[in-house]
Amino acid sequence: METRDTADLEVCAALVAALRLCLFAVNNAYNYSDMTGFNNRIVNPTLQPLKGYWIAVHDSGIEHQLWNKVSWTAAVPQGCSVEVFVRAADDRTDLGRATFVQATNKVCFPAIRGRYIEVRLALVRDDPAKQPVLYDLTLYGTSSGFEGDLFLYDAWADEGGDGVFWTDVIGAEPMGYQWYRAYPWETNWVQVAGATNWYFVITNVDSWVDLTQAKVFVTNAAGESLWLGPAYLVMFPAEVRIPATNYPSGAGPATRYPMTISVFGQPTNISSVAVTLWGLSHTRSADLNLLLESPSGKRIILMSNVGGTNGVSGAILTFVQGWSPPQQSGAIPSGKHSYYGPSNYGQKTPQIPFGLPAGDYSSNLNDLIGDDPNGIWKLYIYDDVQPGGIGQLNASWSLDFTFQ
Repeated sequence: METRDTADLEVCAALVAALRLCLFAVNNAYNYSDMTGFNNRIVNPTLQPLKGYWIAVHDSGIEHQLWNKVSWTAAVPQGCSVEVFVRAADDRTDLGRATFVQATNKVCFPAIRGRYIEVRLALVRDDPAKQPVLYDLTLYGTSSGFEGDLFLYDAWADEGGDGVFWTDVIGAEPMGYQWYRAYPWETNWVQVAGATNWYFVITNVDSWVDLTQAKVFVTNAAGESLWLGPAYLVMFPAEVRIPATNYPSGAGPATRYPMTISVFGQPTNISSVAVTLWGLSHTRSADLNLLLESPSGKRIILMSNVGGTNGVSGAILTFVQGWSPPQQSGAIPSGKHSYYGPSNYGQKTPQIPFGLPAGDYSSNLNDLIGDDPNGIWKLYIYDDVQPGGIGQLNASWSLDFTFQ
């Protein structure tokens, strides 16, 4: 008989040696007759089924030792079976008052705790001619508390990919997990229904869920618990070339066309919308046309034919109705955060969309007042000059709302 401690190899070796000395003084299998010959036995030879019991107590030497599984190897003819019960206590005299827990082979049971563990095993047969045989039995325990990495690390995800939070903590099995999250716009933690695995996935990551927080409540079979986290979801923005084709000398749509943000969890009555482009560069900004499309299908030109022949580098542009539009010929400041109202110097005729989706569109973000923001928002970036300048958007885009 062996005992294994999954957390401490030295303890494991000591327990294995002790049990082998105590119970397997000879390396022979135990059959029904062997069990009925033990001093500690309960045998009823006159009733069916016939049972031979084998009882042993092991001293692990560890106070509050946790035990959570038993495995065994046996030859069991049809009509025969193996029954195993265990109980544990820190004091040898208290062991007799402890409650037995039935064990299933290689299946974790509700963990029991104690320095001393008693094993009661029965070989059952329905016919005296049959001979069930036990070859080995192993106790599984683990150290008290949790071990492993007791820290929840941030999850990193490419834009459009999946972010995965995961745990690497050890405790008495079976372990339990319940994840909680706080999206960037939330002030309270929310329990995630069904998120009870050792990992938690946020799919299709975009700027709307960038910097989401997650934490997890972990329990073990010994009734212990701990919190891990919080940790953050961090998005790696996808590189956007402008234009995507004929780069670096042609016209056309950007690499991601359109760029999308999936908005959810918001009220349904927009008061204002702010659209921010992070890290915009282009060797001739007048080549650029920016079109926003809302979930309801409304289309707003944010910028078209702005900046003349001037270039721009590393600019952050936020478009909010009520701010002054950028100058048609003046340069957009590089490396700064600038606020503008929408402008349309180049897309005057909807029937000639210059590469943008056809249809009516305005240059007034107030057209979105009262709309429901929840759904897919689209940003079309199009370079309409051939030959012309080239550029990129390095850090994606984002949306901010106020509500009525």
